[in-house]
Amino acid sequence: MIDLWLKHVRQEGLVVSQSALDEENLVPIKQTAEDTRVFEENASDFWQMGTNVLGWPQSRILRGENLPAEATCRLTEMDVTLQTDAALAGKADEPPRLLVKCIESGSDPDSRISIGNWSGITEQQAFERHLRESGVAQGLLVTDQVLRLTYSPPGETPGFLEWPITGLKTTAGREMLSGLKLLLGKNAIWGSAEARLDGILKRSRENQNIVSTKLADQVLGALYTLLRGFTSEAETDTSLRAVAESQPQEFYEGLLTVLMRLVFVLYAEDRELMPSSDNQQAKSIYEQGYAVRRLFVDLEAEAAHFPDTMADRYGAWGRLLGLFQLIHDGAGPEFMHQRRGKLFDPETFPFLLGRFGDGDQPDVLPVSDKCIYEVLRQLLMLGGERLSYKTLDVEQIGSVYETVMGFTVTRSQGSSIALKSGKGNIPAYINLEDVLAKAPDKRKKFLSDTIDYTATDAQNKLLKPAKTVDDLLAALDNKIDERGSPGKRIVTAGTIILQPTDERRKTGSHYTLVPLLRRLCAKHWSQSLRNWAKMRHPIMCLI
Repeated sequence: MIDLWLKHVRQEGLVVSQSALDEENLVPIKQTAEDTRVFEENASDFWQMGTNVLGWPQSRILRGENLPAEATCRLTEMDVTLQTDAALAGKADEPPRLLVKCIESGSDPDSRISIGNWSGITEQQAFERHLRESGVAQGLLVTDQVLRLTYSPPGETPGFLEWPITGLKTTAGREMLSGLKLLLGKNAIWGSAEARLDGILKRSRENQNIVSTKLADQVLGALYTLLRGFTSEAETDTSLRAVAESQPQEFYEGLLTVLMRLVFVLYAEDRELMPSSDNQQAKSIYEQGYAVRRLFVDLEAEAAHFPDTMADRYGAWGRLLGLFQLIHDGAGPEFMHQRRGKLFDPETFPFLLGRFGDGDQPDVLPVSDKCIYEVLRQLLMLGGERLSYKTLDVEQIGSVYETVMGFTVTRSQGSSIALKSGKGNIPAYINLEDVLAKAPDKRKKFLSDTIDYTATDAQNKLLKPAKTVDDLLAALDNKIDERGSPGKRIVTAGTIILQPTDERRKTGSHYTLVPLLRRLCAKHWSQSLRNWAKMRHPIMCLI
């Protein structure tokens, strides 16, 4: 596989995506025993490595008195000056192509240190700040153990790719060595524009924005799936039906919270933040009994063996409830710290636990394995490939959250179908019987006024003579949104549905990004992420 090397190196945040390499057919050159030998001979001296392994011309390595202005960064508020050891020269009128910083032998780039008056900072964080302030954006942090290609563009979350030097010396490390040369070799620094490192890094971020947009659409589909999974039970359970009818906003927010819990957990699992302990036994227990990704694998296997009975199988929803309770309450520092916070608080939406009155005991609702499997598939699979939440930025997660905001739970008034409507092409139901009741030349306007759906001229020609619901379905066929109407099937009168608000349809969003992120962090994630940061990981950059 051409992306095998990318699976072997450590990537924190998004630095390089395989799609960005594929766009320009950038394939690493297969390494030989001779390549490994040359690397091993030069591994102890980085500057020899740069010349003899990566092919950097000595004349393009700027050091000492030849350092450009970008190699020095003055932080006035800290009274600190940051400086790199070298820069790789670009053209005469261009900034450097890469900044290089070497830290002392035996130093950990993630250990807290003091740089002048700047205390509690790591070498990695200081280097990221330098790259961001200098405008160069890409740099290489070198230790005696690892090489870290760091990307820190202004206004975006930084990230890095890490190659272990010891691993690169081995036969098994040849895939990684090929990737190192692909991104940091002479051609990647000074070659054609499409093969250059700066272009690869930029395209990777741009492609990830496309990924987040597609994911947001699928998460909205997952919300409709979850609604159907709950409301199929609501039709026979008086208590649950009462919540959906008398407290529609509460019902909607409860389902939305389930989705955001899953997104949160998937993000944390991909960053190896769960369980809290590094103990292998704790990790094994979590993986086998609680992990959301493992649950998806189990459900995928069930769906392959029992495709016709998934709707009659149960257990996945109860397993998720157990995970949510574990995250909220904790199970001791050797397994899972308490998270608390509103997002996982079981008291916020008691109906999710089957509790509808003050004295009710928790009771697992019969939400089918088919429902949970479809929800997880929409959260985890994208274009036929497994999605990694590890590379998603907070703004991209925010766009996911924004997409599922601005809806209300209601009942359909007649035979209805979901159409891609409004600026965001979001599912909105239209009562087809109401459309038929309108005069033929008023139907296009009725669709526009009711759900902000603009029929094409070709569709309008079919809408006007339509006599039956089937005629309308034929006219609107290519705009039916299967997130709301799976299989393009109509919903009958009285069905509980999710309908976008007028604001949501007209603007294509519920919040602008900055207020959205403030609301997201303040209301749902703030305390959980703060606790996480203190205990395990510098994830505080998210808030």
